[in-house]
Amino acid sequence: MYPYIVIFGQVTQTYYVCAAAAGLLGAALSSAALRKIRQGAWAYFLPSLIIISALFGARILNFLTYPGAYARGFSVWTFSYRQLSLMGGLIGGTAVIMLYCFLRKVRLPLIADALALPAAAGIILLKLGCFLNGCCFGKPTDGPFRMVFPVNESKYDFINSLGVVKAKSPAVHPTQLYEIAGALAAFALALLLTRFLKLKQGSTASIFAAVFSASRWIVLPFRELPYEKRVISTFYPVLYASLIFLSLGYLLYVNLRKQKENSSVSQTDYE
Repeated sequence: MYPYIVIFGQVTQTYYVCAAAAGLLGAALSSAALRKIRQGAWAYFLPSLIIISALFGARILNFLTYPGAYARGFSVWTFSYRQLSLMGGLIGGTAVIMLYCFLRKVRLPLIADALALPAAAGIILLKLGCFLNGCCFGKPTDGPFRMVFPVNESKYDFINSLGVVKAKSPAVHPTQLYEIAGALAAFALALLLTRFLKLKQGSTASIFAAVFSASRWIVLPFRELPYEKRVISTFYPVLYASLIFLSLGYLLYVNLRKQKENSSVSQTDYE
């Protein structure tokens, strides 16, 4: 792919460029959305707190699911854009949003819906960085969507040069693109359903969370992960299932409750 890019004469990893772009675009979109719903000065401060919390959450979840990476001299507190887990970042960011709503007495559904687009944009840019860098790829495959990343090609060429055993094809699932498609589908579906069905506040964020969690669950078996088997077979499926259950549960609750209230009001007026 394109792991490096030249900016003002300096060679830089596209992975870090995309990560920076994700943070800047996410902050800009978040600020605009928060200004629109009149959050005052917090429209500028809250996005930064969300990003910091997301990075912290991403590192903590990575440590919990892949402690072996930290046994080789890499510290949890290392200030580096490495060893981060996307779902931990989303959970960490959500925790700050919930705390903000609690302390300032702001309705969580209002803020959650406003920040759905920034979240989707950030995820897409982060995964684009992974794709261009050639990291976070999937398992070997001969399927129609197979791709060969430079890191895989060099690895298999080296193995074959030893002449001991013939390595299989370096083609793998481009799971980064699968996850980009999942984020795009999740946001598009959330926006369309909310507007078409005239769903209540909080529905956009709930649908996005449910569909994106489902897409991650679907992609999980195709990913090449260094985690222990129990993390892949148990932890992540339970996490995704829990997020889907909570999101859809809230979606049904808020919309059916509102519908029931309107029905009761209509009946009272008639009587």
